[in-house]
Amino acid sequence: MTEQQGDDGHDSFRGDQVEPVSENGYRRIYRTLCLLAHCDGNVDPSERKHLDAYRTRFGIPEDEAERLEREGAAGQKITLGRNPDERKSLILAMAAIVAADGRLDPNEKMRLKRIADRLGVDPKQMIDWIKASLERRTESERLRRQDG
Repeated sequence: MTEQQGDDGHDSFRGDQVEPVSENGYRRIYRTLCLLAHCDGNVDPSERKHLDAYRTRFGIPEDEAERLEREGAAGQKITLGRNPDERKSLILAMAAIVAADGRLDPNEKMRLKRIADRLGVDPKQMIDWIKASLERRTESERLRRQDG
């Protein structure tokens, strides 16, 4: 799996370079991303852009995505797969979603810690990854303003 710098200056992952993740795995990831996007009370337009991109990348039809988003927003059916590649994809996608609006909300931080713990990832390490992504995004935006 590779990370790349997205058009908006923050990290995302190339879904086509991820080892095989099942259709159900992509749905688990998408539902969890929806949980994170909604946990601060609203879905920022930049978070929406990411959710739409992941929905497309994962091949999830719009009507099914709406159902998965309702479930995720309500904290329902949040399960984590055992496939290591699915877990890696989830971690990178979570970082992109949480960093999308440029801030780490306390509710997002709490959810990230819980999910990291369930994934067997050091929660501090995951928060550090998110903060680094936020810093890169902030620096990229600052440079764009200077150039503009």
